[in-house]
Amino acid sequence: MHLETSGRRYEVTLVGAQVCLVTLDYRLGINLLDAENRPLHIVIATKFSLIAAAGKPAITLLPEENSTELGALAVALRFREAEACLVRDDSTLHLRFAGGVELDVPADPDYEAWELDGPGFKVVATPGAEPSVWTEG
Repeated sequence: MHLETSGRRYEVTLVGAQVCLVTLDYRLGINLLDAENRPLHIVIATKFSLIAAAGKPAITLLPEENSTELGALAVALRFREAEACLVRDDSTLHLRFAGGVELDVPADPDYEAWELDGPGFKVVATPGAEPSVWTEG
């Protein structure tokens, strides 16, 4: 697992990455482990769109809300394989999981909307700007 960059786009390569832990408080936390047991910790702190299955309409969720949809999402993600983790040009974080589950987390003008913390890198959606990126080396 590593971070690839192309202009203002970032992609985390995911080889055999699987969700091993989902946490809910005022944020949604998703922990992945890849085939070599390297971790990727994802934190979503602002509203995001969820597509629960291919062809279904998106719904908007806010991690700080007490909703049955958030609980169902946490259960649905458990042990699911991650297929894509990328940051688009507009600083939206896009996550895709096996079975058609997709999350889109747009940047927020006032808050750090999301962050990725992986082996040798950290990417944070800073308020109203493009992401801040830290890498080792």
